[in-house]
Amino acid sequence: MDPDRFFFNVRPYFKPHVVCGTEYRGANAGDYSAVNEIDLALGLCDLTDPFYQRIVAEKYPYVPPEDQPRLRTPPADLRHRLAPGGPNTDRFLAVCRAHGAAYAFHHHRLVKPFLQAPAATVPPDRLAKLTASGPPLDVVVATLARLVDLCTARSRKHRQDSRLSTR
Repeated sequence: MDPDRFFFNVRPYFKPHVVCGTEYRGANAGDYSAVNEIDLALGLCDLTDPFYQRIVAEKYPYVPPEDQPRLRTPPADLRHRLAPGGPNTDRFLAVCRAHGAAYAFHHHRLVKPFLQAPAATVPPDRLAKLTASGPPLDVVVATLARLVDLCTARSRKHRQDSRLSTR
């Protein structure tokens, strides 16, 4: 698939649409609450972290109503159910690695080549309005990179940016 063609053709599908007075977000892989439930259950993300709180709060109105309670009351952190060195520890760590690998795959095989790279050719005066909705693309990409770090348990320093949001 051609990254430039994808980039310029998919953007309209990310735009929110109002139907009968209700706003619906367009296609967005970040709107699945199950991903957040896994983040929280594995203990890789925490609802007391202001960064992650913003991600969940921004997404909340757009997830199906039946999924919304699960974002308000996250699952129990599975780490507390493991006996140190117990038989399930290896399985738990394998699930953490697989979940982190999925985030990293998404970022390095989809976000970078199909969003970040094509955006590099956009004239600077058009960058501010590059995304069809939501924050500027650089903020979206930085948010996704930080999520990769959280879900792969990397401890890289991130600059504080109040503009960081979801996707």
